[in-house]
Amino acid sequence: MSFASSSARTIRARTIPVATATALSVSIYAVYTTWQNPLLAEDLTQETVASISKSKSKFALPSTVSPYTPLGWGNNRNLTLSADPSGTVKKPAPLTFIGATPLRDLVVAERYGACIDARGDCWMWGTGYDPSGQMGRSLKGKVSDDHLTNCARADKSQKLKELAPGPAKLIALSRDGKLYAISSSKALQAKRNDRNEQSWWSYIFGTNPGVDYYELKAQGGLKRGEKWTGVSVGTNHLLAVTSTGRSFSLPLSPLANTHRQLGTRQEFTPMPRDIPAESDPRFATELTEIPSLTGIQIAQVATSDRSSFVRTFNGRVLGFGANEVGQIGLGSHAAVEIVQVPVEIVLAKGYPGGTTLNCTDIKAGGTTTFFTVERSASGKEGSFIDLLACGSGITGSLGNGLWSSANGTPSRVKT
Repeated sequence: MSFASSSARTIRARTIPVATATALSVSIYAVYTTWQNPLLAEDLTQETVASISKSKSKFALPSTVSPYTPLGWGNNRNLTLSADPSGTVKKPAPLTFIGATPLRDLVVAERYGACIDARGDCWMWGTGYDPSGQMGRSLKGKVSDDHLTNCARADKSQKLKELAPGPAKLIALSRDGKLYAISSSKALQAKRNDRNEQSWWSYIFGTNPGVDYYELKAQGGLKRGEKWTGVSVGTNHLLAVTSTGRSFSLPLSPLANTHRQLGTRQEFTPMPRDIPAESDPRFATELTEIPSLTGIQIAQVATSDRSSFVRTFNGRVLGFGANEVGQIGLGSHAAVEIVQVPVEIVLAKGYPGGTTLNCTDIKAGGTTTFFTVERSASGKEGSFIDLLACGSGITGSLGNGLWSSANGTPSRVKT
């Protein structure tokens, strides 16, 4: 008995240091890999790995680059593509500083970039975020007061899934249908004004978002079970749509409604604050339902510089706001510079009679607008997908082979 007891003590004495050393090694490895790859990747299934292996990419990436590493090219004066300020990235190059993880979303504005990792956290970079251009974690998953009854479920549902960038503000849509606004500046994010707005219960038990933020809400509140499902940001205004098809707008600066791009007649006088309105997430915090679209079921909203668009569930499109170069797409004879109320855009003008078009997507930016449409003709089987463009084409952005300064009729991109 004494020999067995002595042997057991010896084994335990040797096991404890070994177990401790192993745990320490695993901890160091975990810290090292997390530091090396801060963006968290989800577990990959065998089917996902197989599909990646079978996919044929047009770009021959180096063997050291993960298939999840994004590619980027273009102007790099604000360090949005690389920490090297040497100038333009002339061809698609891996953005290795982002890492090698699947991303929920990635956006690049003029002065900053942002992405959402698989954990649902937002990361930002570029001189508009940090003058050094270095990447850093921004808004993290959080728990709002009305979700604290089930913290585990709330923490999971509060993860971010979609980003909409403005010039100096970033809007984030969470998986459970909430909208959050943060400044694009790391310095302003560090000023935690949100702590003064939290209840003590939320402050103690809620998840720390890591930066200053503000949750945007509808004027008068949303209906029971209703939530935000889509958002788009222009230069100075925001459009959002809910799960019931209601459309809302929000000013992001005093210039938000210069061309009636909000769909309302609101005018704004800036409040005296120490933060510029363009960077202040609290400049306006309540979205207003667009009166002329009440009762119309909207599936998608889109914004460009000073113009706005909405798409219905049956594929019809309406536009309003600035139209000085035909970016609304009302036709070559509609030479009105400001469309003050939502007007339907007839996309079939460039097609022969009997052609049916169903718009499936809208993308807009600057003074150019793109419509993805599904086309079918009476008496013919099958359907086709076309890309239509209107607005400014002075740099060739219309894709119609012409360098036109204005095109008010949505025309097909030739190739």
